[in-house]
Amino acid sequence: MAILTTAPRSGFLVFARRSLPAERGIHAACVALSFVAASLVALLDKNPYLVQLAPDFSGLIDNLWSSLFAALLVVLYFDSSRLTKNDKSSERRQPSTYIVHWFEKLSSVHGERISAKTNDDVLLKLIVYSILIVENYNRPGWMRKVENLVVRLPHTELTVGIAQVRSSRPLSDAASIDLAIDKIRNSLKAHNSSDGLNGVPKVPSGVLEDYNPSDDYREMVTEVFYDLIRLKPSAFGIASPL
Repeated sequence: MAILTTAPRSGFLVFARRSLPAERGIHAACVALSFVAASLVALLDKNPYLVQLAPDFSGLIDNLWSSLFAALLVVLYFDSSRLTKNDKSSERRQPSTYIVHWFEKLSSVHGERISAKTNDDVLLKLIVYSILIVENYNRPGWMRKVENLVVRLPHTELTVGIAQVRSSRPLSDAASIDLAIDKIRNSLKAHNSSDGLNGVPKVPSGVLEDYNPSDDYREMVTEVFYDLIRLKPSAFGIASPL
């Protein structure tokens, strides 16, 4: 029954004008596999040992539920990690309580490391904390653990750790922060940075674009950047908040 329903539909989509070349290739492969499967079924039907080759029904049900569960996890992962203008609109407003909470938590856990690694450079520290707050929202702890498991697979490269730096091996949050600071520092050297007005730093858009080219991402980090200056100026040695 599956063959009868799949083959004609895929055959039609092979020649559909709106189908992309890659999609046509997939549908053509489906048609070919359908005919191969039909031929095998016809041959096996004449074989007296077909019953022995047939899978156990209860085992099929278990495997089906396992496959559905795995597919659900994959869908939930990509849905929750997708950064779009609609599903992140509320967070782009960045509630003050959220920003202050995570800044203080990140400071208590990684503050000394960040201060030492950045040499207490105000602009660099502001960018680092802004990125970490946004990335922690987009990639919560449980998701980072999943990514560190997936990246162990051969020839796999992902953005991992709380700073979401690209790597082909698992990274702790601390290690990802070190790599992120090096990346941001090098990017700052390549872009002209301005001191802003009244001693208030100005975020260089080119640095954020180097880190992540998404417009929504840069907008979120920029808002957190200026909110940190407004909410926690003393933490960065800034006397005149926005």
